[in-house]
Amino acid sequence: MISFEIRGRHYQLTDGSGQLVDARLSLERAAGEQEELKLAVRFAGKVTPQKLTLQFSLPGIGMFSTWTPTLGFKKGVLTDWAMLGTPSRAANGMPLMTALDAAGNNSVTLAVSDCQTPLSLKAGVQEENGHLGFKIEFFTQWMSRIETYETVIRIDRRKRPYYECIREVQEWWNAAMGPRRVSLPETTRLPVYSTWYNFHQQLDVDAIVRECRLAREWGMDSIIVDDGWQTADNQRGYAHCGDWEHAPEKVGNMRDFVDRVHATGLKFILWFSVPFVGVHSKAYQKFAGKFLRDRGSGVHVLDPRFPEVRDYLVELYRDRAREYDLDGFKLDFIDAFELTAESSQPNPAQDYDSLEEAIERLLDEVCTALLALKPDMVIEFRQGYVGPLMRKFGNMLRVGDCPADALRNRVGVIDLRLTSGDTPVHSDMLMWHPGEAVEDAARQLTATLFGVPQLSVRLDQLPELHRQMVRFYLKFWIAHRDVLLDGELAPLAPEQNYSIVSASLGDQTIAVIYGHSLYQPASGVKALTVINSSGANEVAIDFRQTPGNARGETVDCQGAVMESFACAALAGVRTFEVPISGMITIQFQESPGPL
Repeated sequence: MISFEIRGRHYQLTDGSGQLVDARLSLERAAGEQEELKLAVRFAGKVTPQKLTLQFSLPGIGMFSTWTPTLGFKKGVLTDWAMLGTPSRAANGMPLMTALDAAGNNSVTLAVSDCQTPLSLKAGVQEENGHLGFKIEFFTQWMSRIETYETVIRIDRRKRPYYECIREVQEWWNAAMGPRRVSLPETTRLPVYSTWYNFHQQLDVDAIVRECRLAREWGMDSIIVDDGWQTADNQRGYAHCGDWEHAPEKVGNMRDFVDRVHATGLKFILWFSVPFVGVHSKAYQKFAGKFLRDRGSGVHVLDPRFPEVRDYLVELYRDRAREYDLDGFKLDFIDAFELTAESSQPNPAQDYDSLEEAIERLLDEVCTALLALKPDMVIEFRQGYVGPLMRKFGNMLRVGDCPADALRNRVGVIDLRLTSGDTPVHSDMLMWHPGEAVEDAARQLTATLFGVPQLSVRLDQLPELHRQMVRFYLKFWIAHRDVLLDGELAPLAPEQNYSIVSASLGDQTIAVIYGHSLYQPASGVKALTVINSSGANEVAIDFRQTPGNARGETVDCQGAVMESFACAALAGVRTFEVPISGMITIQFQESPGPL
């Protein structure tokens, strides 16, 4: 164990394997309650590094909950023997953790500059002294042999809104990641229609084209044709993946299918499972001995450290893009690239020892090939493999699968928004039972307003009230997407799964109340929209920072006006009757005169 003392704080570095010959922790930068430490280690020659652990602690004062990009609902503070943790490597997670107080202010934000090396951040209360202990574990998975290693550790203890500190970490990473490889075409910022939950693998081209006409009419800009196009099988598994040849029994001529969709005005995005090769494919025999692992159920995972594996995938996507005239790719399961004890052993036929470096090389080559065909090519990644490195190669980042789960979708959208900068964040595909009350169906949409909505319901089979609701909310979202996507995001109470979220741009604010909470708009707002996703027929608003004359109206979830009103000297706390999944809009009058 090696000890360091920096700015009165004690750090311990534990090397369980005895590989280290030198280790240094030095202060690189300090500005008040912010500091950056440089960790530099040297091994006894080139070695496969074993786990190193850096530990320190802080008084557990004002540490009410914990936020990381991968915790989801688990936002409490645990003990040091059952630590909360977040993994990080090139294709999964990111090295970031925040402890915050009950008011939503940062207590400490911990981040690491290295977003490629497998590592983990953990935190837990120390029972003996009430401190919050932090651990950074390096080299948590096998990687290529190295002789030296360096990274920078960022510790931010400023008392500021937690989301501001997280945003600064994301900007810090961006500066180190290098230029983005993909553009952000308009398609990535418009609603999407998906075939997954509504068709699954049982694709019906004529029905899908009819859906596309409605989708375009209602404001959607693209369709994702998901799993099923590549196989006649309908059993959901991936044992038929690998060759990526369309199944004529389902889609007929694939290029004709794409042309028919294009004729409706929608872009065409096609699903591929990047690492999977099934035992029923020709590729299974072709790549025998070049798999990372057996995933079970007749599915194996390709090893991108072999150049012929990367060449195969790059050429495959290029050929399908040309042959089918595709506008985008849904590249799935990239986080399934994982090593086992057997595949971690070096192979002279590989041109990379490091899996993380090989994944980055693969994605870079895929982007080069696809962007040469269409500079505005869409590339979607799914929650899990959406970290700082992945943002270089993907321009559509989607919440992980959570069918009909508005709560998980809400949390996933906001979690992603906090770390994704200007890359568009998409909801998981929205679905609900057609017999659902329209107000409750609308909550699937209100849960995801701060991301780009993806829908996967049969539009032509929705009840009329549901159709009116979907059209109303898509029209509202499109009209206000600059505020919802580009405005300053303020997600309050993460320990309550973000009970109130608002976005502000200029003098316009849009807020969604998800819990039974009092909302207080900031001073200076002139146009306020508050959406009621709480489950009660009222909202409470505190106007102490925004007193004055105002006009407003409430509408239901189909857009029908329920009430119009004018208020002189609006002030204090007011409760308004607002239908479930409806909204209230308030225009503040600039002059203090009569209404």
